[in-house]
Order: sequence, then C-alpha cells, then structure tokens
Amino acid sequence: MTDIMEIRKKKLIKAGEKIGYDIAIQRLYQKINENKKYLEQYINSPEIAEKIYSEIALEEDVIAEFQKLHENSKSTSLKNFNNKESSYKVSKHKTQEEINNANHINLPKFLMLQGIELKRVGKEYTMTEHDSMRISDNFPSEKGKWYQFSTGQGGDNIAFVQKFFGKSFYEAVDMLNGNSSELQMSHQNKSQVQTKQGAEKHEIHIQADTNNNRTIAYLSQTRGIDYNIINNLIKDGLLLQEAVTGNASFLIKDENNRIIGAEKTGTSTLHKYKGIATGSATGYGFEICKGKGENALFFESTIDMLSYMQLHKNELDNHRLISMMGVKPNILESTMQRYNIAPENTFICVDNDDAGNKFSQKLQEKYPEINRIKPDSQYKDWNDQLRKISVIQEKETEKLSIPDSKLTRYGNPYWNQSTDNKDKTLVLMDEKTLLQNKETFESTGLNYYAFSKNKVAVLAINDEDIEQFKNIIGNDTFEQLQTRKSNKEYTPPKNNIIGNTEYRYIPQKSYITAGTQTALKMAELMEKENIKFSAKIGKHFSTITVSEKDKERVKNLKNNVFNMRRTHCPQDKKEDKSISGNVNFSDVYHLVSRLTKQEYKEIQPLLENNNKLHYSCNIQN
Repeated sequence: MTDIMEIRKKKLIKAGEKIGYDIAIQRLYQKINENKKYLEQYINSPEIAEKIYSEIALEEDVIAEFQKLHENSKSTSLKNFNNKESSYKVSKHKTQEEINNANHINLPKFLMLQGIELKRVGKEYTMTEHDSMRISDNFPSEKGKWYQFSTGQGGDNIAFVQKFFGKSFYEAVDMLNGNSSELQMSHQNKSQVQTKQGAEKHEIHIQADTNNNRTIAYLSQTRGIDYNIINNLIKDGLLLQEAVTGNASFLIKDENNRIIGAEKTGTSTLHKYKGIATGSATGYGFEICKGKGENALFFESTIDMLSYMQLHKNELDNHRLISMMGVKPNILESTMQRYNIAPENTFICVDNDDAGNKFSQKLQEKYPEINRIKPDSQYKDWNDQLRKISVIQEKETEKLSIPDSKLTRYGNPYWNQSTDNKDKTLVLMDEKTLLQNKETFESTGLNYYAFSKNKVAVLAINDEDIEQFKNIIGNDTFEQLQTRKSNKEYTPPKNNIIGNTEYRYIPQKSYITAGTQTALKMAELMEKENIKFSAKIGKHFSTITVSEKDKERVKNLKNNVFNMRRTHCPQDKKEDKSISGNVNFSDVYHLVSRLTKQEYKEIQPLLENNNKLHYSCNIQN
C-alpha cells in the first residue's frame, strides 16, 4: 500500500471511531457500490479502472479493520455486562426448568413470529428499528443473547422480553414458552377476547415498489407458482412488492377489507427471509376464499397455500385457505370463531415433519373432529410436492453438499459460481457413469460441475446444454437418469468478477472479449495452465484481462474452446451461422449489441459505407 493510501486509511479509521463502527461500515459499503458502478463505465480504460480497483481495495481493508475493532469492543462490553448480571430469583410460580427453556428458545425466530422485522448481519440479527442491536442466532443447546451497543445493555431472552415488551419476569417466561393466555384460550371462550382484538387492530400501510418484477420472477421461477395465480393476487390487491427490500408482501385483510397485516417473503435467491409486517393484527392470517368458504384449510405459509391451490385447482369451490405464518393455534382458533367454522369442516395442511405432526396431534386432541391433510409421503411440504422435490432427493443433495474429505468435485467451478441455479439442470447418476464420460465432457467444451460421495454423483449443466449432454452419454442412458431443477436458491453477484489474480496485480493489461459460456470455459483452462487472469462476467458477453505476454496463449485457448463447442453443436445450428464485417470476428474487442437479422440488414449499408468503422457481426438462427 502506498504512503498516500496508508494516510487515507488512518484518516478513515479515525473518522469511523468518531461516528461509530456500524455507521462507518454502512457508509463504506455504499461507497464500494458506487465505485463498482463507476468501474462498469471505465472497465475499458485501464488506468482509471486500476485506480477504482485500488480505491475499492482500500475501502475493503478499512471495513475489515472496523469489523475487527467492532468484535473486540463487543466482546469486552458483553464480558463487562455478564460480570454485572445478577442471577434470577426463581419465583414459586416458575420452575428452574421453565426459566431454562425460556432462555434457550431461538430468540430471532421468536421475535419474527411476534411481527418484529429483523435483518441478518453476519451470524447475528439486528432490528430495523434499533440498528445497534445484535441478537445471536442461538442453537437449542445455547442460551440466547443480545446486546445493544447504543445503550451498553444486553442479556438473555427473558431480559429482552422484559425490556422491549414491557413484561414482568413471570410474563416473559410464559411468553417465551408459548404459554401466554392468548395461546391457551379454548374455542368456547374465544369470542370475548376476539372483541378485544378487533378493537385493537388497526389498518397498516406498506410502501409498494414501482413494479412487481422480482416478486413475479421469484414466485414463478423459483417456487413454481403459476403466473395466473400471481397475476390475480396482484390485480385483487392481495400481493405487492415492498419498496426498498423487494420482499413479496401478502396483504392480510379483515372482514371490512382493511389491510391489517402482511406476511413477507424474501425474493432474494441468496438469503432466505420470512417475516410479518410490524403492527400486524394477531389472530389473522393471509387468506383466499373460494365460494362461501365453509371449509377452512390451514397452512404453514402462503407459498404452501398457493402450491396446494395450484395442485387442487379443480376441487376448491367452497373453501377458505389460510396461512398461519408458522404453526399457530391462535390463528386457527380465531378464524374458526370468526367465520363460525365447525371442527369437522377444518383441515390442517401443515408440513409433513415433526413440528407439523406435533402441532396436528395437539389440536386433534383438543378437537377430535379436526381433519389432517398431508403432502404425499415422499414430500416434506406442498411446495416441494408442486416442484416434485422429494425428501430423498433433498437428503441426497444435502449429504453431497457437506464439504468433507470424502467429497470429490469435478468440472468447472468458475461456471458453477457464475451461473444462476434457475438456469441449471441437476442430473443424479452413479460415479462410474460420470467418470466414463468425464473425458468427453472436457473435450466437447461442456461447462458442468459435479460432486460425488459414496459412489453417488450430482452433476449440474446449463439448461440449454441438455441436448448436447444427451448426445454425449446416449439417449438410453439419459432416460435412466433422474433430472430435476435445483431446490437451492443462488444468483451470482451483479458485478461478477472471477479469476485467480486481482485486476490491479496484472501487469501490462490486455483485454479479450468472448461469449460468456466460452469465457467461463477459458477460465477453467487458464486456471489449469497457471495463466494469471481476472474476468468481468456479463449475462451474454464477458471481458477477460490478462498480461500482454499471455495474450496470444489466451487467444489460442479461445479459438480451441470455440472449435470444441462448435464441433459438437447440432448441424442445423452450424449451418445457420455466417460472419459479416470488415475485421475478424475473433479479434473483436467489444460487442455492442444483439440485433435481429432484419435490424442488422437495415443498418448494414451505413456500416459498409463508413470506411473508418471497423466491425464484425456473427449472424445465427
């Protein structure tokens, strides 16, 4: 790091100490995002791009320093707090076991079920209304902990509920253990409390985004929900995309059609999120009514509810479908009371797992006439059944996803990390079949990634390469294999930079542009040949940066990959290609635009009459 950069780093650290590490880190991340946008504009100007890369590297160094200082500060503060913390006096009304259970509840999950919005920060959570708060994501064997940097206060689960919910010690223990009076009310005495709840509920407002693109894409492509169902929900004012977060918000309405809550589902394929809008009324869930709604079906989530609705679209003519946003008896009982639905017309449609089975068992003990509808035995929940993801498939994938010494990987990791899981097809096969065809996969330029364990392999390929894959292994073999879409959400970063060397450390930079699939295969081969490179991966085209001395080697690699992939391209596609222009297509530095054949024909005379313009066009299909 230069002296100037070192001075700047010290100034930034000093400024961060004054305004607080949380705020400083947040501002630096904003600055990095701004610089990445500038980088897109100046990627073809090496000197400017190198300066921007240096600036980003400096900012990342300072963030790492702040995080280290932040962690030290947190450890010291928690230690001081824990030394001062006095032990609880066990009331005659509460046993030590009840207190221990309350303190070992997963605090983030408990808070989200209460309608409090949380945001993930590393391995912890923070509250949107108190961003200096840190809440541990504790395991069942661990005691819950929280700490608020702005006040220097912290403690366990019970202390949190006492401070932020205004509960007494005994009330906090009951609330954490799920024994508060509102959860124990019987079906018979619910009406009295229902009046009180009705008086307390009020209309809430959720700021809608300018469009619903992310929500539609997530629900249809990742969750498999039919577009017509999604579109009807939006038209009926029951679904919107939340501004800022982009979450899908399913609006909960009361009997007077007022919005009194919302169930939120994250639309990011990187981070899962489920939550309830702040201020949502208790005893209500997101619901859809078909006909008079004399039969009530209760689900753990709206996604499961919509999946069931899609699977049984011709059978629902007098049904009310309700999401409980978890396994909540208060929503089920409140809905039964509100619409005067008898137990024999009530159906529990929760997950096919331990939590769902225990919930159903308790309710059926209380109301023997209540019915249970389970997903088919091979599926965990209704969305898995809709997408045909069996428990066995899920477990096989989970087993293979565990990194350990026995797991063997094959293929192109650069392609894997740069490709959205929505664009991949997974193939389950035995390891022997994979090894028999591995050399052919490599020689045809196929981008794939596979891992195996206990002689079972999972291989991922591009959706568009299925036909090529069939040709390689043979139709008969392919018919015997199990294929499916991935059930794990992953989208590569928007500014996707790959390589084995940072851009700034590549001397005498040269740039080579290629189609993205070709570039990713080149990346795999450059890694094997120890060529230093950095590449910016785009949706259709990518730019690879190498040193001047390696430029010819990399251009040869590009031609080899192009020929490998072309050799195994279907004959009809090969014949439907031509090159037009006044320079070699392989020497083009940057491809400006994709055009239809007709659009190209319209501008071709202008290009041909401009002697100063050098261009090339690859025409296909």
